[in-house]
Amino acid sequence: MQKKNRLKDKQNRDYVSSIVTRATARKDEGNIGERDKEITEITLNGKDYMFVFQESSFSTPDGEYHTHGLLELFSGDRKLLAINASLEYSRFLSEWKPFGIEAFIDGDWIEDFRALKKVKQKDERERALKEAEDSDRTAKLKKDFE
Repeated sequence: MQKKNRLKDKQNRDYVSSIVTRATARKDEGNIGERDKEITEITLNGKDYMFVFQESSFSTPDGEYHTHGLLELFSGDRKLLAINASLEYSRFLSEWKPFGIEAFIDGDWIEDFRALKKVKQKDERERALKEAEDSDRTAKLKKDFE
């Protein structure tokens, strides 16, 4: 049995949007020949959603190494969205970039995620202001640079 990590706990509450009332994450290890799955489940606007991410790596005949991923979004057993992505490497960081849509079903879930984006942007602005106004943190930063 896989352990579920609560994402909306005391430690992470500032980083999980206020309209997400439940958030858990777990990793399901695949059998031989199957990919591992990273699963994140959330409750958003009273509706349950599940994100499933699977990663795979391969080499091409010219020796290049590639990493691709598939991100799927479910509501119950119904797949709403599936996006292919590749892991792009640069000198200082790596970043997932989408390159194809495998599935898309129009529906009310889109408004839920638009609302999530709006609240997330508001939460990030408030968090940045709070951090900027943190006198203890500011004093520590000043001390570190003396």
